[in-house]
Amino acid sequence: MDTAKRRAQTPLGDMLRWGLLVGSLTWPAMSVAQRAPAKDDRPAEDIVVTGQRLKGSVVTEVAPLAVLDENTIRSLGGTKIRDLLRAVRGQTASGPETEPILLLNGRRVASDDQIHSLPPEAIERMEILPEAVAVQFGYAPTKRVVNFITKRKFTARTMELVGGGSTDGGAGQGSGEIGSTMLRGDQRFTLSARYDRTNALRQDARRIVPDSDILFDRIGNVVASGGATLDPRLDTLAGRPVAVAAVPAEPSRRSALNVYLAGAGQPRTTDLGAFRTLVPATDAVQVRGLVTQQLGRAMLTLDASFAANRSRALNGLAPAVVAIGRDHPANPFATTVNLYRYFEEAGVLRQQGTGTTVHTGGGLNGALGKWNWNVTAAYDRSTSVNRNDLGVDPAVVQAAVDAGANPFQPLPPAIARSGSATVTRSLSNAVQAKAFVNGPAARLPAGPVLMTVTLDQARTASDADLGFAGAPRARVTQATRNGSVGVVVPIASAREGVLSALGELSANADIRVAQVTNAGTMLNTNYGMNWTPVRPLRLGLIWAETRTPPPVRQLTDPVLLVPNVPFFDFAAGQSILVTTVNGGNPALRPEERRTLTVNVDVQPIRDGKLTVGVGYTDTAISNQLMMLGASTPAILAAFPRLFQRDANARLIEVDMRPVNLFRQRQQSVMGRFNMFGTIGPEPQMPDMTAGPPPGPPPQPKFYYMGLMPTLRLRDRLTLQEGAPPIDLLAGDTISGTGGQPRMEVFGFMGVNGGGWNLSLSGFWRGATRVRSDLPASDLRFSSLTNISFSLSAELERWLTSTPLARRTTLELQIDNLFNQRLDVRDGLGRTPDRFQPAFLDPLGRVAKLTLRKLF
Repeated sequence: MDTAKRRAQTPLGDMLRWGLLVGSLTWPAMSVAQRAPAKDDRPAEDIVVTGQRLKGSVVTEVAPLAVLDENTIRSLGGTKIRDLLRAVRGQTASGPETEPILLLNGRRVASDDQIHSLPPEAIERMEILPEAVAVQFGYAPTKRVVNFITKRKFTARTMELVGGGSTDGGAGQGSGEIGSTMLRGDQRFTLSARYDRTNALRQDARRIVPDSDILFDRIGNVVASGGATLDPRLDTLAGRPVAVAAVPAEPSRRSALNVYLAGAGQPRTTDLGAFRTLVPATDAVQVRGLVTQQLGRAMLTLDASFAANRSRALNGLAPAVVAIGRDHPANPFATTVNLYRYFEEAGVLRQQGTGTTVHTGGGLNGALGKWNWNVTAAYDRSTSVNRNDLGVDPAVVQAAVDAGANPFQPLPPAIARSGSATVTRSLSNAVQAKAFVNGPAARLPAGPVLMTVTLDQARTASDADLGFAGAPRARVTQATRNGSVGVVVPIASAREGVLSALGELSANADIRVAQVTNAGTMLNTNYGMNWTPVRPLRLGLIWAETRTPPPVRQLTDPVLLVPNVPFFDFAAGQSILVTTVNGGNPALRPEERRTLTVNVDVQPIRDGKLTVGVGYTDTAISNQLMMLGASTPAILAAFPRLFQRDANARLIEVDMRPVNLFRQRQQSVMGRFNMFGTIGPEPQMPDMTAGPPPGPPPQPKFYYMGLMPTLRLRDRLTLQEGAPPIDLLAGDTISGTGGQPRMEVFGFMGVNGGGWNLSLSGFWRGATRVRSDLPASDLRFSSLTNISFSLSAELERWLTSTPLARRTTLELQIDNLFNQRLDVRDGLGRTPDRFQPAFLDPLGRVAKLTLRKLF
């Protein structure tokens, strides 16, 4: 084999080929841009300095939507970067369900964990930028960008203790975290360790009424086969047809027919509350560290993390349906009957899971002239082990009964433990390398043409043991190679005196070519426009066409059976306990999306402290990945194999693994209102001539507020090709817990001053309905309001003589302040057992107290 041929088969050869492809795509655009005349015949490489940019800011011609300084960030409260992002969600969301792209000091990071590991006190400034800026960093222009600028010099060691739980009782929560952060210019060091614990919440700790529709019982209920009656003689004794009866509690009397008269038509119900958890017990530990160091003219970043978790849950007692032949000595009836019984002798069904994740990564970034470059590599290894008790094996029990065993009596241990347990194991290894370069490719009269070229190669290998005898191992290897080119082209600029009547106008484009194992070549394109015709008004437009392969885990996750899961059968109009099938689906196909987004934002106040905006999104999705959680007629017709029933047509098993849905069309309008500023006059600085006063210096009082309403105009879904579409806004469902609300509102507000920080956030979701011809399945879901409350205090404001109080914060946080839950009613005015409030939201109101100190 010659050298060229060997090189072509190596990863380096693959990267070279992708580089040539990307270069061939970018060369025509660069050539045209370079031939364009520069304004006033200045050389294209000349730079006109018009002001001083804060170090760490994003170098772009597109003005930020908002800039938050240190005082404003402090007023937002919170002890995590996630808290800051939640508080400004109204400004960072491009659509109802989009999260922003995160940058650190104007640079792309290999993982968002590098940003989330920083304490909020280390942040000097936050820049919120429009979607067009994402192109400059190798991302599609479909999400807004948040740039965190750190302080040039910062050192802190942090300790945080959190305790709390549900105010209804149970599910106690606790966590502890220690960390160290040091910033010296571009050099950075962070190290943290965290432990989280949540106690189990058993079902009997909540007011849950046992479901009378469930036929399983610890003693048992007998049901006639095929919908007939148990015995004509029992019908005569009862004076009515009897299709179901409770098994007598006294074992010696179960062979007499007349004893079943007392329970005729009245099946016995067992409360599984003591044997089932609504919230599992969990433990999680995480350690992570990061260091950046100057390496010549480049900056080296190394990061590593380790995480482990464990969960434990109870899944009730082992259910089984056993057919008792008419000639069986234990059967007093004239026909074959089915016994529905929990086989308590098999023990309580337990579910346990453990998992570990190891991450190592590194990167280099630097500059060549006006161009910035970044190279990163990462390795991730994840393992998981799940053990799930299945109790009895129905086939083994049936064989024993057919051989003469008495199903009303406790089974022998060998049969009672015949179901044993499934143990599934999975291992995933992922290696990824990225190369990224951006800078001004040329200069047009309206400004520089910014170009970004990205190369990305990844390989993920997953190996899963399905846990069933004779089941093959699931092995999937997915290799992905990406090449992308992004450009931001200025068209008009009032600052540069080019087409000044148009204000500031730029166009952007991002073209991505990906080759994915078993999915072929995929072309993703994104085009956009950013226009500011006059200073307070900004308009943005995005058109995106993407094709995305399913994640490897959704292809290979081991199959996990979970018994005794509450489920509502829309076809029968009854609640029931079923066994759910969870895991991956190797038959999934790539998902395709076409999205049009139009955003309009107005900043009527010059300092940008008030922003009003509206966004329109139109999305068409093909082959969408979805888990179906409702047995409606439409879903049963499209996916009949996902729902298994017994001989009496009662639902016993539901397959919850993801599937591809044919097509979905969604249209929505989202509003944005954000405002922040100071309250009252600036505080007077103390007189320092007599020495520094005790306690921290006075701080200005701040307020902030935001509102983000979303109106869904359309949400229609075609499950399978040729099937009639269903309307999720007009009475259809795919989740089983209501349709899609037409209106949602998310809001937040807060004030900060004098060492206090008070904040409120929450959402309101409109009522929905699932329509059915069966009154018992015609469900109305109430609207829901969920408010979270937070109050924090800086203890050094009051305990000025206590050294330990310095830089110490005590915070009370209450989620779901008013303990609100959905109210569900059927066409008969009743609440189906599956939709009892504690099933829909076991925790309700949760209160937590946090003590946090910086050393």
